[in-house]
Amino acid sequence: MPRRATETTHSVRQISGAGSGAAALSPAVPSTPTAAALGVGIAAAVFAPWLVHLVPTEGPPLGPVLLPMFSAPLLAALLLRLPLAVSISALTPFVGRLLTGLPADPVLTGLVLQVSFFVVGVRLMRRFRWALVAPAAYLSALATTAAVTTVLPGLAPVDFVDTLARGWPGVVILAGIGFAASKTLR
Repeated sequence: MPRRATETTHSVRQISGAGSGAAALSPAVPSTPTAAALGVGIAAAVFAPWLVHLVPTEGPPLGPVLLPMFSAPLLAALLLRLPLAVSISALTPFVGRLLTGLPADPVLTGLVLQVSFFVVGVRLMRRFRWALVAPAAYLSALATTAAVTTVLPGLAPVDFVDTLARGWPGVVILAGIGFAASKTLR
């Protein structure tokens, strides 16, 4: 029996629910709103760090201090489904590297891991006080990334203490974004 055209352009996925085992057709390619959210999320996550790195400073670069790479993933974690939020977070450092040259090679893999763990942490903790979710997720992501990069050969190790000592102002900013989101999204 020949296949219908819709069967070749759709994939079957399991519907989560009452355990009925029912299946539904979903597009094999992300829907327009999903693709738009992915594009806007990645653009925002690339643009914010780029702007921060344009600010002249005599001290250390402002990126590791203000943590702008985490703002868009935080909002993505609060507003979007987990797979889309993690996709935005994991792709952003690579897109940023292609477009702006940042982040540098030694920190690229660690940053991909850290923002991905951060998004998962936000999603797991978001039922708690929102102003504390982002700092707690950042700390847990940083600790997890430091452990993973220490254990796996070939990855530049992430120093938990040094990274937190530089990035505490960014953690405060993330707490403020989380607090503002709690007032807007509830």
